[in-house]
Amino acid sequence: MTDVYFGSRPSSGSTYGAGERITVFVEFDVAVAITGNPQLALTIGSATRQATFVRTLQTLAATHPFRYTVLATDADSDGISIGANALTLNGGTIQNAAMTNAVLGLGTNALANEANHKVNGAATVPTVNAVTLRSSPASGMKYGAGETIEVQVGFQIPVTVTGTPQVALTIGTTTRQAGYASGSGTSTLTFRYTVRAADADSNGISTDFHFRFYPNSSTPEMSASRYLTGL
Repeated sequence: MTDVYFGSRPSSGSTYGAGERITVFVEFDVAVAITGNPQLALTIGSATRQATFVRTLQTLAATHPFRYTVLATDADSDGISIGANALTLNGGTIQNAAMTNAVLGLGTNALANEANHKVNGAATVPTVNAVTLRSSPASGMKYGAGETIEVQVGFQIPVTVTGTPQVALTIGTTTRQAGYASGSGTSTLTFRYTVRAADADSNGISTDFHFRFYPNSSTPEMSASRYLTGL
């Protein structure tokens, strides 16, 4: 192995909460294929947790992901560590195209107390649990120029907003930004976009949104994906 690094980041600052997924990428000097269920040991506080191999469409690759979902009992105040012998086969195989077994040791690429990847499973992290289109066209099924499209994003707990978060709406082949309108301090945020004369979409608005906001006076970057189709 030539490198190991985090592919995820916490939703809240530098600390993962319960239910969040930690993704770590393991990199080799040549493309390898993985079979079975190899594991990557993560040291979280005084506990060892196993990140499991995640299969992708590209079976022969130099970089492969491993993933672990944080438990409510997990806690690490100084950051996750990944030891030199963290990668184990667990009955699987890691081989190059010539069927040569990969060297599993991380050596000097081991990670110690990654400060940007702490864990507090007892913390409640805001997560999106609903996305709804709250507006309707004035006539029929099509919005006209000047009409407002309103999208509401729901969370399981109240969130506090600062700055100017946005929700990206795909209208035809164009991306338009619905700006934050209201909802700070509640569990439902409202975003609005005013239709332009040049906008056109014959098969419906869609959104795969990624937006930033700051819940409960911390400074995380939040992202979520939901779809609105055929609207």
